[in-house]
Amino acid sequence: VFSAAQFKGQVTLVNLWATWCAGCKDEHPILMALSRQPGLQMLGINYKELQASELSGQDPQSAEALQKATARSQAWLQKNGQPFGVNLLDMDGRVGMDFGVYGLPETYLVDRAGVVRFKHAGALTPEMLARFLRSGGRTEFLIALSELSDIDFEMARRIVDRAELDALAVVCKAADMDRALFLTYAVVLLNKDGDAMGKAQSYGRMYGDLTKEAAQRTLRFWRMRRDAAVAA
Repeated sequence: VFSAAQFKGQVTLVNLWATWCAGCKDEHPILMALSRQPGLQMLGINYKELQASELSGQDPQSAEALQKATARSQAWLQKNGQPFGVNLLDMDGRVGMDFGVYGLPETYLVDRAGVVRFKHAGALTPEMLARFLRSGGRTEFLIALSELSDIDFEMARRIVDRAELDALAVVCKAADMDRALFLTYAVVLLNKDGDAMGKAQSYGRMYGDLTKEAAQRTLRFWRMRRDAAVAA
């Protein structure tokens, strides 16, 4: 049984999807990578799994329709990977309408206070992250980085403004983010560099050598130094 209390005080990524949605399959590897990040809860909302042509006037909430949609969505997730801690069926689309869904897939990042900090219509891709920095979505990128890596917004802004890949490696490793997600962020920060991928790969090798414990110690020191500066 689902309860909103399960996600209270947690950073939650809400993803509206369906097995018939081509973009949902395209973005699924990104969701699988995000699902491995500590502290991030994943909530899937399987939106109108059975289309009107399939229902043929049948009540979408009927036992038969629910059984069919459940079996299909579970089979799809078993084949492609299960990123969601909880996956809900939105058979008639009412939950999606409450979110203001425009089209599948759609993704929302909800902070610990229950505030939606980020909304994206369309498939999540590394290229989409790059577009955030090149467009008016820069703030959304910074919020996503700070929420996923549990750092304050100003630290995230400084890392992005200065393209500090050393600092990015520390905060990502301290949050136990996998190498693929770190490389995605690194390429985003270097998006104006002609050799962005080459440099990111070089840092990726360094990232593999950095331990989580060392990164957490460094991050604690940075926070102590920041707090001391504020108190002075």
